Amino acid sequence: MFKNYIKIVFRGLKKNVVFSFINISGLTLGITCALLIFSFVKYELSVDSFHNEVENIYQVFAHKEFNRNSTTPVDLGPELKKNIPGIIELTRYHCP
Repeated sequence: MFKNYIKIVFRGLKKNVVFSFINISGLTLGITCALLIFSFVKYELSVDSFHNEVENIYQVFAHKEFNRNSTTPVDLGPELKKNIPGIIELTRYHCP
């Protein structure tokens, strides 16, 4: 019985080659996009989730359009801690 279903599928694919190609490529593209979005969301939700108060952790980035090495000024952290009373601790890290 399963063999008959396979035969029917291949006959349909041979009969409507263009529509079959469009449908299969659309399905492939949709599944690929869904998997990429799922993996991106999973990564974003798992970053720094091992801390006790993860909702109170923030990262500051500087975006420079023409420079690949976007860095923040050295005195930014202490100035932010001095001027914003809600900041309890701060740290810096270097990503190569």
